[in-house]
Parts: sequence; structure tokens; C-alpha cells
Amino acid sequence: MPQEHPFQTSFWSPTATIDNYPNFRYGFDILHKKLAQSVTENEAIANYIQERIEAERHHGTQLSKLPHPELDELTTLSRCFQVVWAESEASATEHWTRAENLHTTALDPLKRLASRYSRIVSNAKQTLEQQMSQFETLVKQLEQAKSVYHAKCRSLLTIQPNYRPTVIQLGTLLFYERFQVEDWMRPLNETGLTRREIVHWLQSEHQSPSVMHDLIGLHFLRQTGQDQYEKVVRQPVSKGLYGFFKWQQQQQQQQQQQPMEPYVRDMLQADKAYRELVTKVDKMRMQTEEALFMHYEEMESLELERIQTIKQVFISVAASLSNTIPRYKETVDNMMLYQETLKPDKDVQVIVEQHRTGQFCPRPVLYENYFYGAAHHQLFGVALDEVTRTEGTLIPNFMSKGMSVIESGKHETNVRPYTDILHIHKYNKLGLANLEAEEKHLVWITSLPLDRVHAARDQINQQYPVISQELLESYDVLLIASLIRLYLMELPECLLTFELYEPCKIIYSNQQDTETRLVSVSKLLTTLPTPNYHMCKVLFSHLNKLCDDQTLSRRFAHSFGYVLLRPQVESKVSTFERHPYRLIQDLIEHYDSIFTTESIKAQEENSSRTSIVVSKTSLDSLDSSRRRIRGHLIPSSSTLFEDPDELTSESTMNSTPPNYVGKEDTLELASLDSFFLDDE
Repeated sequence: MPQEHPFQTSFWSPTATIDNYPNFRYGFDILHKKLAQSVTENEAIANYIQERIEAERHHGTQLSKLPHPELDELTTLSRCFQVVWAESEASATEHWTRAENLHTTALDPLKRLASRYSRIVSNAKQTLEQQMSQFETLVKQLEQAKSVYHAKCRSLLTIQPNYRPTVIQLGTLLFYERFQVEDWMRPLNETGLTRREIVHWLQSEHQSPSVMHDLIGLHFLRQTGQDQYEKVVRQPVSKGLYGFFKWQQQQQQQQQQQPMEPYVRDMLQADKAYRELVTKVDKMRMQTEEALFMHYEEMESLELERIQTIKQVFISVAASLSNTIPRYKETVDNMMLYQETLKPDKDVQVIVEQHRTGQFCPRPVLYENYFYGAAHHQLFGVALDEVTRTEGTLIPNFMSKGMSVIESGKHETNVRPYTDILHIHKYNKLGLANLEAEEKHLVWITSLPLDRVHAARDQINQQYPVISQELLESYDVLLIASLIRLYLMELPECLLTFELYEPCKIIYSNQQDTETRLVSVSKLLTTLPTPNYHMCKVLFSHLNKLCDDQTLSRRFAHSFGYVLLRPQVESKVSTFERHPYRLIQDLIEHYDSIFTTESIKAQEENSSRTSIVVSKTSLDSLDSSRRRIRGHLIPSSSTLFEDPDELTSESTMNSTPPNYVGKEDTLELASLDSFFLDDE
């Protein structure tokens, strides 16, 4: 039976949500400090048994050295003394036998375990420490590359304050300068090109033949005759941001652009180095997380084996006493009684409860473009409001399309089963509504190997901002659900926000009837940012349809509690607080009572208010928006995931635009205090 707090989810940094980069050492060091105590404990128990064996042998030797009676064997006194002496001889034999049994059944197994335990812990610790050191070295290199990149950007803006890179998208490739496209086309001849040659070259570059029309439209190619093309050769001074301007403008700006090109090249070179290091660091982060997951699982299994072996050693000690000296029966019974109370899984649980540092909360390493921010180049780990602002949607396209694929049942059919209970082929042929109740919940509570989820995450991140429906449908339903959980977990702020943690705690600490509590929860959720609120609606609408009893909703609440609501910094107290799970259970079971028409309208009104205090996050977002104001954005054509039970009308949905669209000076939503003061 899985533990409530296994090692895999218990020894991570408690400040993961506020750290710039993952701190793997904190929980790792705490755990190995406890494992070092276990090594000392093994040695202490082995030394005790060794001393006990020596004492038994010494006592047996002393009994055997007692003098043999030299009396007349015919007398009754002599016979009685012979019986007494025989008892000493028998006792000596018993002590020697006990010493041999203790050595064979207790000391030898314990020494073998202690040696293997110490070796495995030491080797695993050394290996993981080397990997974490490599990660920390890469992080330092990343910080340096980021500083160089920002310095190059500032140098470029010094000589050209209005400079903004123009995004040129050709197929799956993105270019920020015209001369980058020309460098890419360098393998092609200058003149005498045929359509067949151009298409063949594009296919060798893994691009669609339709890119040829884009090259002609953007004046990189020119048709000189029937099936004859040539590259458009520009003057050297025409490279740069204004490569698309007319010839007259190029001549006028020749004096300004010529000295700017080296700065642009330096900036793009620094940008490339920074971006490559981000990819390298994030890949190293995921590899380290995978290694730590396997390491924690190995250490947990090893600790269980250690305790079980020591338990058997204690039983062997008790058995050796019971087999040799009946008068120790009461002591033996008492010892055996204590052995029954020794539970290895409970001891592991005690380690977690007393020494845990923090749950698993991955902190992705993001590439932040100086002009466009982070949302243009990756999805996982980017702030929710930044993603929705970039995509122009209420919730991310990945979330809406992923939930749609899960409910429709359009996904990969050739997948292997992960459990004996879950028949994956049913999920591949049917939507969730057609499955049995005992099978539905396994989609959201079954854990997949972290490396498999990371591989799918990389595929989506590499194709972003394009979220291909075909790609999502190629995944099995368990992988899509795991990707959604990982996406929610990697958000820089949990979906229900850190601000609602304490208000929710107050609501569930008061003795309220169910109706009053649900009203309070509904009002509290209306203070969420618009994307967070709509994400909650989509997720809990789906989970509400799956639940038909409290047992299932409790399992969902336990699975999503920490993912959706947690404190910004974990503590010993927050570890055992239950209000996040109670809140999630209420949101699942009482979805219709919480997400009412009135609450949706109140959230829309509340999101349009401005707060007196502007948060640091808002200021950072404002600064990022100003840098991106001249950038080229390509809005997504994807629609929201629509819940048939809650869809009002197309006009109603369209008439509720998020308050962050088109505003450079976005402010924080109204505070909880102001909301409750004017509620009446």
C-alpha cells in the first residue's frame, strides 16, 4: 500500500516557489543526515549482538570449568550433587548453542545488511552530489550568459532606442533579422534555381514546400522566367530590422543601419548562447529530478529492508532465548509483544513526518527574451496570465485542447497497460463517460514515470506556441492527464494562488454549516484572476462529472490538493493542514453551488476593479509589456474548452474579455477586504 508521504514527494525545497533555480540539496541533505543515523544505528545493534555473543560464550566457558564432583557415587548425596553439576554442564552447552544461533541467525545477516546499506547510501550520495554540482555549475554559466545577453541588448538600444526585432516565421523556423534568413539560404545558388531544387532543399531542412511561396512573398526569391528563380541580393547595408523597407528608405537609413549591424549580430549571438544554456540547464534540471526520484525510491526501499531485517534479527534473538531457557518465557513473551508493534512502514512514515522538508514542486528554468518575455518560447513554467495574454484566450490552448482530447477519447490506441486494474484500451476507444466508475478515477490518480512525462513535455515546449491537436491525440489518456498535472505543478504560482491559502484556512477552521461554507468559498473564488478562475471552472467541471461518491472525490482531493493550493513557503505546520484537501473536495462535490451564474458575474465585475496596491508581479508584467509593445504577435485561433453543462451563449462568452487584454498598465485584482466590504 503506498505511503501517504513517500520519500519521492517529501524531500524537496520548501521555498521552491520563490527560488530562482531549484535547490535540490536542501531536502537531499536532510534525508542523508537521517540515513547516516541509520548507518550508526546498524553498527550499534551489531556491536550489541557481538558483545552478547561473547558474553554467552564466556558464561558457558565459566560454567564448564566448575569442578566435577569427586564423591562416592553410591551415596544419595553424591547422586544429588551429580544432578546439580549436570545442570551447570547443560547450561554451559545451552549458552554455547545460544551464542552460535545468535551468530548465525542475527549477527551475520545484520552485518551483511549494514555493509550493503552503507555502501549503497555512500555511492548513491556521491553520484547525486556530482550531478547536483554539475547543475549548479550550469546555473552559474546561465546567469553569466543572461547578463551578457542583457548587456548586448542594452548596448543595441543605446545606439538605436526604437529597435525591436521583427519575427519572421518560415514554416517551423523563427528569424528575428532578414540577414538570418539569408544566412539560412546560403546553400542555394544565387541564380538559375528551379522549383524542384528549391523544394528539395526545403525538404532537406525539414520544411514544407509551401515555405517557397513565403520566400517569394517576402522578397527573398524572385521569379525570372518559367520555372526559373534567383535569390534577391541586397546591398550589405540593408541588413537589420528594417530589411523589409523599400529601396528608397534603405538608402536614406544607410548611414544609421551600417554601424548597427555588428551590435545586432552580437545581440543575436548572445541570445542564442543564452537560449541554448537555458535548454541545457532545464534538461539537466529534469535529469536531476528524475535521478532524485529514483534515488528517493531506492532509499525508501532500502530503509524498509533495513528495518525489516533488524526486526527479524530481534525475533531471532528472542527465539534463541525461548529455545534454551524456559524460565525466560515472560521476558521472551514481552519481547515478542514488542516485535508485533514494530511496523517498518510506520517507521518510514515517522522519518517523513519528522524530517520532511517539502513536497515535490518543480521549478522550470525559463528562457526570457529581452523584448517579448517568456511566453513566446515555452509553455511550462510560464505565468498563467502571461500565457493567456499572449494567446489571446481565457485559458491556455494546451489546457482546453488537452481536456477536450481526454473527454472525447481521441488519443493513441497502441499503449501498454500500467496497472492490472486499468484497461487502457477502453480509454482509447471510448470517452470517459462510457467507462465504469471504478476505472474513471484512475486517469487522474495513476502516476507515470517522470522521464516519460518529461519527454512529452519537451515535445510540447519545442512546438509551442503551436499546440497541435494531432500531437495531443497521439498521447494516451494517462499521459495527457499527467502532463496537465505537471503543467499545473510547474506554474510559478499555484492555480488557486498563494493569497487564498490563509483565507481558506479561516473558512474551514470555523464551525459553519455546509451552505454557509459554500457561499464563502464561492465569494472567495471570485477574487481569483480571470484565467485562474476559468481554469478552475474547466477542471472542476470535468472532475465533478467523474465523481459519484465521496470516496472518489476524497481521492481526487488528495491527488490535487497540494498541486492547486499550497503556501508560498512550506512549514512543519502547513504539512499537516487539511483545508486544501477539504476545499478541493467541496469544489468537486458542490461544483454547481460554487460556480453559479451570480458568482461568475461577480468575478467579472471584481476583475474589472483596480486595487490600490500594485503588486511587484504586475509591475514586472508592465515592464515586460512595454518592451514587447513593438513586437509582432501571432494570436492563436484555438477556442476555449467548452463545458456543455455550463455553456451560456456565445455572445455572453465573447462579451466577457479578460481585463488584461490591451492594457499596458495592468493592475492587481481588487483585494479580499474591498470585495467583502462592498458585498452587501
